Amino acid sequence: MRRAGRFGMHLLLLVGFSLVAGPASAAQLAPRETRILWERRGWDPGSRSGGEVQETLLRARHAFAWGERLEAGLEISDARATRSGVHVGPGVRGALLLRLRAGSGWLLQAGAGTPAGIGRLGARSREVAALVGDPLFAFTEPEIACGWRVHCGAVHGIALSHSMTLALGIGVDLLPAYEAGFGLSLDPADRLAASAALHLRRPGANAQIRLSGFLEGDEELEGAPIRRSRELLAVDFGIVLAEGPVRGALQAGLATSSEVSSPDPATYGAWLLEGPGLLAQFGLQVRPAGRWSLGRGIAGQPSLDLLWRRALPQGLPAGGGWAVTILPRFSLFRGAGELAISGGWGSGHWSAWEATGRRPQTGVDGWIVRGEIVWRWDLGRETQQATEA
Repeated sequence: MRRAGRFGMHLLLLVGFSLVAGPASAAQLAPRETRILWERRGWDPGSRSGGEVQETLLRARHAFAWGERLEAGLEISDARATRSGVHVGPGVRGALLLRLRAGSGWLLQAGAGTPAGIGRLGARSREVAALVGDPLFAFTEPEIACGWRVHCGAVHGIALSHSMTLALGIGVDLLPAYEAGFGLSLDPADRLAASAALHLRRPGANAQIRLSGFLEGDEELEGAPIRRSRELLAVDFGIVLAEGPVRGALQAGLATSSEVSSPDPATYGAWLLEGPGLLAQFGLQVRPAGRWSLGRGIAGQPSLDLLWRRALPQGLPAGGGWAVTILPRFSLFRGAGELAISGGWGSGHWSAWEATGRRPQTGVDGWIVRGEIVWRWDLGRETQQATEA
């Protein structure tokens, strides 16, 4: 009850800020979009002892602009994970991201996130957190327990032609040490990132290809490293189709990391990590071009999301293998509002690393239920102006 009360209080502040501050200073402060998401997802790692791991997420996001140069995003979320009576979270966290268009193609950004879910973490709790963070399962909130986070970065766009843009970016995430439970001090790994992205625009379609590099430092518990520093390299490609009878988006990516290791998983309850690691993924979203009229100004539209991931070798955090998630969705539209309801399932094979060696690969099953409300303020203002006219 206290968790729901804290989230409700933050949500009321967010909505009140949108409804009162926005219209009161419309010349300067303009709300853009508000999203409220509820999701429950679970994965059963097959014959591995411990049972199904589940995550429940409640999240609200609000984007607005201040004048023509400053954009901001506010987020409030509450996530918790459960497995065989072991709970991580719940905890309400907040985040703020500011973007400033500095001119001459420069975009500067800075943000901060509050801690959540750290409480009294023991060895079993950290195992649950590691499972939720496993990239194979693609949980929506992979960092179920975290401390403070500070981010700053810059992006410079270069127009190569009328339909082609090159974006170069650099950023750093700073994660201060925090008490991770039972008086233990956890010092997460800071991250330095750089990227280069090529954007292509054509009538009816947009495409992007991006190359990213990351450098992470050591992660330490009570001054002892539980994960060594590593380098990561990723390339991804995406295309959006906006014309034709069937529309949607396609995304593919490949990421690899240098060798990582955990020197003493028995003492700290961490997973044995070995590398190098490789993660491949393919995502597809399709929907019909038009919407179905349902009367009373309401329209409906079905869509289908598919995500396939392959982890190699079996030494990524908590395990590896392959998994596919299929998520049908149906959206209702009325004016500037949208209500999207979806439910799907997942399947694959998974294998875990332990201090005693690798377990045989077993089948895994997953499921997901999701509901989301979206309000697009710009569209709402256009609809109101058209009604008044």
